[in-house]
Amino acid sequence: MTFQVTSQGVSKTVSHSIIVENCHATTVIVQPVSQQACTCEEKSFKLTIKNNGKYLESYTLSAEGPLSSYTTFSTKTFSLSPEQTMDITAYIKAPCNMAGDYSTTFKVNAGSRYAQTETTASLKLIPCYDYSFEVEKNLYETCENQKTTIPITINNLGTQDNSYTITLDAPAWISVDQKTMKVTAGQEKVFNMIMQPPLNTIGNFTSIVKFDSDKGTISQNLNLDVHVGSCYGSTLAFQQKQDTICNGLSGSYIVLLKNTGKFKGDFSILLEAPTWVKIDKSLVTLEPGAETQVIVTVNPTGDVKATDYSIVLKAQDANKLESSDSLSLKIVSQEECYKPSVSSEKDSIIVPKESPATLLFTIENDGLKSSDYVIELSGTAARFSLINPSTISLEPGKAQTLYLYVFPPTETDLGEYTLSLTARLKDSSIASKKDIKITITGEETNETGPFVPENETKEEPKTEGKSFFQKIWDFIKSIFTKKTVEQKNETGFSENHPPKLLKNIPDIKIKSGEAFTVNLTKYFSDEDKDKLNFITIKPENLDILIKGNEITIVAPEDFSGNREITFYATDGKVMIASNKVEITVEPSEEEQETTEETETQPECNSYYYFDNENKDCDSKEFCGTYMYQGLEVFDTKEECLENLPEIENVTEAPSENESSPVINITTNESEEPSEEETKEVTEEPEKETTSKKSFFTEYRSYIILAIIVAIIIILVMSGLGKKILAFFEEEEPDKKKK
Repeated sequence: MTFQVTSQGVSKTVSHSIIVENCHATTVIVQPVSQQACTCEEKSFKLTIKNNGKYLESYTLSAEGPLSSYTTFSTKTFSLSPEQTMDITAYIKAPCNMAGDYSTTFKVNAGSRYAQTETTASLKLIPCYDYSFEVEKNLYETCENQKTTIPITINNLGTQDNSYTITLDAPAWISVDQKTMKVTAGQEKVFNMIMQPPLNTIGNFTSIVKFDSDKGTISQNLNLDVHVGSCYGSTLAFQQKQDTICNGLSGSYIVLLKNTGKFKGDFSILLEAPTWVKIDKSLVTLEPGAETQVIVTVNPTGDVKATDYSIVLKAQDANKLESSDSLSLKIVSQEECYKPSVSSEKDSIIVPKESPATLLFTIENDGLKSSDYVIELSGTAARFSLINPSTISLEPGKAQTLYLYVFPPTETDLGEYTLSLTARLKDSSIASKKDIKITITGEETNETGPFVPENETKEEPKTEGKSFFQKIWDFIKSIFTKKTVEQKNETGFSENHPPKLLKNIPDIKIKSGEAFTVNLTKYFSDEDKDKLNFITIKPENLDILIKGNEITIVAPEDFSGNREITFYATDGKVMIASNKVEITVEPSEEEQETTEETETQPECNSYYYFDNENKDCDSKEFCGTYMYQGLEVFDTKEECLENLPEIENVTEAPSENESSPVINITTNESEEPSEEETKEVTEEPEKETTSKKSFFTEYRSYIILAIIVAIIIILVMSGLGKKILAFFEEEEPDKKKK
């Protein structure tokens, strides 16, 4: 350090030296710096620690390195005054498997960081007492009452000779032939473990062989698993432990018998069961490990009591060793086994004539066995009813929903009919029946399709804001148009949407002897994506084939003329109808050539049936007197025929007593027409028919409309106008209907 003084321009300097001493110095010395030792052996290092500082210091010793966790100190914490020295011993005992060179750092930690210090020592560990053992495998199998010897080898891997003590933790029938062994360094020796399980000693066992070395005191264990099997024995097992069988029916059960011994053996089969139980064999011979089947047959007769039975089967060898198993068998009556039940959503329905209807039935298997049921219809309504499907298979406790389709044809008399639906077990008399009443009426009813769900209502179009004449026009139009049901859901939700007719199905033209196919998925759809079934009533003189979504119309070679057909689509809940489709069957080319050669003669089909009180009468339905071309009326058909000019051969029209229309429903069993017979129906615009129509038939709507308008005008003029106005001003749907 230099000091400078200046006065009146004169400067003088003085320099001094400052020495800063270490007041917290510490030194540590380790002896020896390196050592060599055997694994599992303890070695020590001497640490000499001196306080070279000016103050009293407190110290703590620690070790760092791979052997730090195996290092201890004679004193770990202590204090030293200035210039004081202390000797402390560090002990290191590494495990037996840590052979190799290792370094350990001894750290002296003080309260002041300037007083801390450290030193390092090395230790080489040699496997002086290491050893191992060898055995062929860890799992051994032996037989009862059979001696098995297992050799075990001890290898002395150390640098010194050593002795080993052998002990066992095992069943009493396991032993060793030597309990102590001395093995030279780098050598090996073999001793034996002997197993001899007594008769009937069967199972899995564990033997623990314990080794302890005299030098190094190293202990090791050898675990061996032993499986003792039967050299003389068998296993017998029913493949089915319990079952239920119907009284009067037979059943068979498989029992597996296996020779689990090591030698060929003869086995006697013993049965403990009622007399109606039999076995197919009583003595078998089996090679070791071989097995065979024993068939147990049960045939309870009708007089066997319905209760629980136990069937016991035993297999016994020459040494009287037995194996057995049993079957728990319950005998029940046939009716309890296969009993069905039939229920329906309604006990009666009302169906308008010529209108389709459906009814929901539920068939349930109340029995204990899987059953095939045949669904049968009987009663006075069976001829115009159909159930789909007609056969079902049900598991016990399961049910299936079926739909009954009702199609009363034109000639069906009005009144009540009975229908019985029977679910009968196939090839049996076990059955269940449900009776319903079907009433055929001439009026529309809400019970027929399309069906309106319970939470839906019908609404009439509102008439508010319409003029008097508009209301009259609406009333007149309602006479000639079919009212539709507007389905509404008061809650805003609908569980099911009925199928829809996308567009009208065009009229069909077909030649005699040919077939046309209509794909109904082009005309019907379902908003809920439900699968649709298609149904139709077979027109007279035509054949109908239904397969999936396609309906094929086949015209016989000997028929030509006009027919009408309506197609129905159902999603299982609601059924809707298509428009009426006109089917025109034209003569084949050969028939046309023949017809051109002869003059066209009037036929019976040219006559129109007419009744002044029934506007629906036409050439297909007789209502009263006969009319020819709408110009002349005859009291009888014969009188009309006599007045026709140039009549030579008149073919009689089908009588009313001919066969009724046939209900067709989709089925996979329907015969599919060949490609030559089938043509796709293409949509064509409606063409004017060339057949002659009567004057009344052609202008019938206009005539009736004029008559109704005239009647209304007369009523208004006669003073009844106010009542008419009140009638049309009613807002409630029920009053408007009246």
